[in-house]
Amino acid sequence: MQAQDIITKVQGILLDSSGDRWLDTELLGYLNMAIKQTIILKPDASTKTEAVQLVSGTRQSLPATGYQLIDVIRNMGADGNTPGRIVRLLRRQTLDNSDPDWHTTENAVVQHYTYDEREPRNFYVYPGQPATPSYVELGYSYFPAELTATTDSVPLGAEYEGCLLDYMLARAFMKDADNPSYQQRAITHINSFTQALGAQDKVEQINSPNIIERTIGA
Repeated sequence: MQAQDIITKVQGILLDSSGDRWLDTELLGYLNMAIKQTIILKPDASTKTEAVQLVSGTRQSLPATGYQLIDVIRNMGADGNTPGRIVRLLRRQTLDNSDPDWHTTENAVVQHYTYDEREPRNFYVYPGQPATPSYVELGYSYFPAELTATTDSVPLGAEYEGCLLDYMLARAFMKDADNPSYQQRAITHINSFTQALGAQDKVEQINSPNIIERTIGA
């Protein structure tokens, strides 16, 4: 799906197929905003799993484009290509209680990680990494590069097309928000955008293999 495919649909709804009132470049900007807002509200809309080199110490951060940590999966050795020990999530309070000095420990092999939702781009590893740190495999959500041309491919799945349309239409109608009719249409579309993302998240949770496995095993 290219950016132009979505832009054309938006123009059709706006009754502006020639792009006189809303230029392609303007709508492309709205599309970039829609993509980013979708990821903020539903981080798993844009994810990647890759080996990432840690830094010395316990405190770690996602790569520059990362938005929110999903999982620290396993150790990947000093070269980033050697699968090793799994890494388990542990509450920081548990580590604090068992070893108040755990931030001073050091080992290239990570055993645990802690995560605080208030700092979605950061996490801590135990033991801390030495001066020459190793790699771990991370799963995380990220912001893709912005679209710069209408021929660029949209980096989200087709299931998000309706959400992107609603957000773009909301932004377009906000351009004439002094008109009560347009203002109401903007509100309607932004509500549809947020509700659709919330509904999709619930459906995915219901159909998750993890949920199904627990149900079968009950």
